[in-house]
Amino acid sequence: MHWNIHANCQGTDFSGVYTGIKGDLGEKTREMAKRLLANPRIWGAFYIVIVLFFMELYYRKWNFSPDSFIVHQELNLFPISSTSTSPREKDRQSRPIKIPELSKIQAEVNLLTKEIDSESSKIDSLKEKQDSLDEELDKLFDENAQIREKNIEKFEEKELSDLDNRINEAERDIKNLELITEERSDLFFDYGYAIMISKLEVDLANLELERANKALEVSNKIVDEWGEFGNKELSRQLHLMHDERLEISEEIHETHLRMLTAQRNLNKSLDSWYSARVSALGRIDFLYYSIGISTTTTFGDIVANSHFIRLAVSIQLVLSVIAAAGFTNSLLPEKS
Repeated sequence: MHWNIHANCQGTDFSGVYTGIKGDLGEKTREMAKRLLANPRIWGAFYIVIVLFFMELYYRKWNFSPDSFIVHQELNLFPISSTSTSPREKDRQSRPIKIPELSKIQAEVNLLTKEIDSESSKIDSLKEKQDSLDEELDKLFDENAQIREKNIEKFEEKELSDLDNRINEAERDIKNLELITEERSDLFFDYGYAIMISKLEVDLANLELERANKALEVSNKIVDEWGEFGNKELSRQLHLMHDERLEISEEIHETHLRMLTAQRNLNKSLDSWYSARVSALGRIDFLYYSIGISTTTTFGDIVANSHFIRLAVSIQLVLSVIAAAGFTNSLLPEKS
């Protein structure tokens, strides 16, 4: 039986069957597409989808980049509202859409920018003055340091010279006695000179101790009266210039603070204007704009201002024309 079925299948031409099925499917698909295209509800839904899709696209682009649109505030004014006969009638008037004016914020931005530039120039000038003052301070400090070093050497020499001379004299005496003892071989004589040398060495040690104490006293006096060893006129100039440098540093710090405050105010002004501008238009406004594009009845109060938006408007116009043509064609009676 299986061999018979196989034999029958081998004798059957499937190409004709496939062609028939393909033809039936193609005809059914064409019929379905024809019925859909003849349905005005499909075209109406397609038109609404176009309007809503591009409304959302424009709204998101506006929030991301407000400069993509030009909004003419002059076209949004209601002159009738300013000539109301009574406050009650004025209250009943619809409020116009107010886009924040750039002129006011631009004036504020220009003022803050000038203030920042002025403070920055002032800081540069103060820093140049400070650098020049630092160079002069270094020059005077080195000159005064050299004078102080010489005066300290003179003071130390004056205070310690007497003890240094006595120490040198004691060292010479000890050396002379040692030479004499080397020339004599008398035991009693050597013993007496040894005692004398020992006494001189004790005296030398006392002199060295006295000199060390005196040197410590001199060092303390130098530390206590450090400023007195320099040139008094140069020291006075250094103090004055140091005070002036501190005043310049404080002024630079205060100027920096003022500049930072101005910068913060500038950022706040720009942010407030940006947020006010973005929040001025919502989805309703861009639904109005999208319907105007789809129906080619825009009034120029909102205008595309970027290549992307102009491309999107062009695509929306083409799709809207196709949808309108399809809708109109679906309403016409079919030709027999």
